[in-house]
Amino acid sequence: MTLLRAGPTRLADMDASGITVQVLSVAGPGADLVPGQAGIDLARA
Repeated sequence: MTLLRAGPTRLADMDASGITVQVLSVAGPGADLVPGQAGIDLARA
């Protein structure tokens, strides 16, 4: 699903399917982009 589909049509589809909760999340760059020990430390934080 794209955020463009998160409008009234999407809500109608959810209602028709009995879905009452929608979770939207965005993940930023992760620890895999940080080299060496700094990346390991970030992943463990």
